[in-house]
Amino acid sequence: MTFNPDEKGDADGIANVITDAVGDSAGIAGVAGLQELCKDERNKVIEGLRGKSDRTWHSVYMLNDRGGGRPPWVCENGNAIVTTQPLRGIGLVPFHAQSDDDRDNDETRGYVHASIRVHGVAIRVYSTHLTGGGEHQAVRRKQINQLIRDINRENFRGPRVVLGDFNATPEAPEMAPLYRLFKNVGPATPTTSSSIGPCPPQGERPAKIDHIFVSRSIEVSGAYVPSLADDENPSDGHCPVVADLRVRRE
Repeated sequence: MTFNPDEKGDADGIANVITDAVGDSAGIAGVAGLQELCKDERNKVIEGLRGKSDRTWHSVYMLNDRGGGRPPWVCENGNAIVTTQPLRGIGLVPFHAQSDDDRDNDETRGYVHASIRVHGVAIRVYSTHLTGGGEHQAVRRKQINQLIRDINRENFRGPRVVLGDFNATPEAPEMAPLYRLFKNVGPATPTTSSSIGPCPPQGERPAKIDHIFVSRSIEVSGAYVPSLADDENPSDGHCPVVADLRVRRE
């Protein structure tokens, strides 16, 4: 699952979305990539997840936005991976390319990654949040190119899952390098629009900018944007994307 709570401090609502997506079966590994998760909400989300099921939850967090140029009500926030599986090989990587807006807002875009094991198969998971704005297409291209270079240099040969808010639609030119390594398994359903309340979004200018990319060896049994009422969606700007994935046993 990938989800951008959009700096909204609703830990219980975020935990509900993750729990509904992952389910409570011990035989299913649950993984969520979160973007713009408030720093103070990270532990509350984990506590909420533990209170809603008997499963063990693990997380890694990378603070991106320190709020230096933001209004005082905007929280410090960042990328996270939340999972039912123990995490190994954790990495917190800033992008070299940042927009002037990012620098003005004291925000360092980047990605967090970690490895998990599912049925004996090692999988590397990434959660990222690229620079927004139509005028920053060149910055996003550089960020994606760095991500691909970093992946190609890693001493890891297992399948990968790349989750995030890319601030770009599937057909955007800067997204092309991702398709050379991965398949985009999310549905065609938009994940954002001019106004977000219920999911799927019902406002004007709908767009799909939240994506799940996976290695071609991973099988996909389903992908969807969950149906959420206005008061069930803990984000002001995004809807979650969920995919059911299968990996082969070693």
